[in-house]
Amino acid sequence: MVLMPRLVKNKSRAGLALVLLLATSLISTAAAAALIDIQPASDGARNGLRLVFDDTPPTPSVFTIEDPARLTLDMPGTNLGLTQRYRTIERGGIESVAAAETGDKTRLVVNLTRLVDYDIQRKPRALLVFFGADQPSGATPGAAAQTITDIDFRRADNGAGRIKITLDGTQAPVDIGRQGQRVVARLSGIALPARLSRRLDVTDFATPVATIDARDQGADTQIVITPRAEAVYERLAYQTGNDLVIELRGLDRAERADNAARQPRYDGEKISLSFQDIDVRTVLQIMAETAGVNMVVADSVTGTIALQLDDVPWDQALDIVLDAKNLGMQRQNNVISVAPLSEIAARQAAKAEARRATRELAPLQSEIIQINYASAADMANIVQSDTVTTRQSFVAPTRATPGLDFAGGDNDLAGAVSPFSRTSTRAQRTVNTSTDSERDEHSLLSPRGHVTVDDRTNTLLITDTAAKIEQIRNLINRLDIPVRQVLIESRIVVANRDFTRNLGVSQTGVDNSRLNNALGAGDGLGNAYNANNGGYAVALPAQGATSLLSTSIVTDTFSLNLELTAMEMENNGEIISSPRIITADGREANIEQGREIPYQSGTAGGLAGATVEFKKAVLGLNVTPKITPDKKVIMNLNVTQDSVGEFVPTSQGGQVPSIDTRSLTTQVLVDNGDTVVLGGIFEQNDSNQTGSVPFVSKIPLIGALFTNRSLERQKRELLIFVTPKILENQASLQSR
Repeated sequence: MVLMPRLVKNKSRAGLALVLLLATSLISTAAAAALIDIQPASDGARNGLRLVFDDTPPTPSVFTIEDPARLTLDMPGTNLGLTQRYRTIERGGIESVAAAETGDKTRLVVNLTRLVDYDIQRKPRALLVFFGADQPSGATPGAAAQTITDIDFRRADNGAGRIKITLDGTQAPVDIGRQGQRVVARLSGIALPARLSRRLDVTDFATPVATIDARDQGADTQIVITPRAEAVYERLAYQTGNDLVIELRGLDRAERADNAARQPRYDGEKISLSFQDIDVRTVLQIMAETAGVNMVVADSVTGTIALQLDDVPWDQALDIVLDAKNLGMQRQNNVISVAPLSEIAARQAAKAEARRATRELAPLQSEIIQINYASAADMANIVQSDTVTTRQSFVAPTRATPGLDFAGGDNDLAGAVSPFSRTSTRAQRTVNTSTDSERDEHSLLSPRGHVTVDDRTNTLLITDTAAKIEQIRNLINRLDIPVRQVLIESRIVVANRDFTRNLGVSQTGVDNSRLNNALGAGDGLGNAYNANNGGYAVALPAQGATSLLSTSIVTDTFSLNLELTAMEMENNGEIISSPRIITADGREANIEQGREIPYQSGTAGGLAGATVEFKKAVLGLNVTPKITPDKKVIMNLNVTQDSVGEFVPTSQGGQVPSIDTRSLTTQVLVDNGDTVVLGGIFEQNDSNQTGSVPFVSKIPLIGALFTNRSLERQKRELLIFVTPKILENQASLQSR
């Protein structure tokens, strides 16, 4: 009897425990509710969203953001069962929806075209969110609506297109943004009269603006500004009094280049993210789903991040996240891998070490390579040199591009963090992983390889691995090519002053001379002259008894040949020499004409120790041509004119002739086949002539009347014409 109540009491306690256990189980089941689908919804008058759960949905906490318009729902005790966490809706004022799971709650961010009233209804397995369109949340009930009174367009002094919107009030809630290439201004709660609802075609104003569309959207007004195709501009918007001004100013080429260099460029799909303490891995997953790319995140990527990004390209958002968490990325085909920078550096260093070990185990082989045009010794020096010392850098995500291109192969760290093709103004963080093994990898010869030169056959005997021999062969094939040659034609002419004066006038004109940099003896040497002047250019000293060397360029060689032929026919001069010489590109050619003067030298007191020596008194021309990539010729010219002076006695009893010298050193740039004229070397001959009448001229006193005496002075100039002609090499490379 006594035990029965205790038994009943114990059973009651057991039943209570069972009830509590079941309740806890139900609570746990409720906590496991998952958001499995997001669907557009409508109740006939309003549009919205249906959030589908696999169990009873929670009561969400809601907060809104007015600019940008956004509704955020936090649903505690739920998780995500969505296959796609970012969806584009574009219906009923809803632009897109992004979902994320953090901790024990799920957050849903609804991006809206504008903020309006909302209504949330709980159903057994769904939440219904409807948005009303009657009144914007930012509008004050009962306030008098503003109206646009005028829309005007003007071209500013700087060429900008200026749109002026005149209101009947001073407070205009305006949201200005871009939709594609267009600029869209939304004026909330501002009415547009029917007379202003139109399109303005302003193409004829020659500004970046093509058309302006004013549209009535109920209680709001939308102004759409369409720029010209391919227009590059900057936008400026401001409000003064009742006037709202939007200005589009075109950028010139220099400003475009400056903007391109300073500003990063992103072209990924734009997304909006607003999270507090969200897991980094979750953010990366949202970005991968948005961009439609495959992404692998390393296990070592951990931590949380707070984000508030609006209408940002996904690749820029990825840059921001990677930069904030000190992460790097690499791409292999269509897969993006994300890991800490230190981990990537260690991974690539291990790969480089593995490649080095593989090379050390590779078998050696020997091969003979024939050198056709170059010197085998010169090629051996190139092969044996340490040609490349690399510095591998892992670029932190401060670059600004969605392109993920990588270098690969034996000569690069395959799969290194992406060196993006477009750069940002932000500093780059690098990890230097250059090692001795990598420097060996980038040199032509491996540490075990060697080169032997056979001068007799002009060949190289190379011993190394097959891969290195192939690299050396490819380099030699590019370097061992025929050197281009230049034919140097020169003409040495002695002409009187009348011819040289006529030559200069006929080819340059009296009033419209196109003389091309005549160089006198007092000018600086080594100056470059431009031959591409489109006319004749023969500059010769016209006056003065002193000998001044000068240089000029003539572009019409045919007319020059006619002038020289006419000179000889009219006995105004003669061509005393026409030497020609062929030289290789960059090699000096030397032409000399003159004589060697013998003189006797010896010791004083006799002729026993006397010897005969010679001194040169020649006209010398040294030319070193250099062919430019655009088929012009740069010539380094050195001209010397030596003549015999006085004989000077020596202390040993002999005499040594002195040499009078004149020289010119310069550099000229001429087109292929043009002629350089060197002048200013004068010779003067004085002759006395006497004429008389026979017998009568010998009569004293009156004989002088029958005698004629005259002094004839003839001044002649030495001209040197130098014409370079590039010889087209017909030899072709033979495949080895």
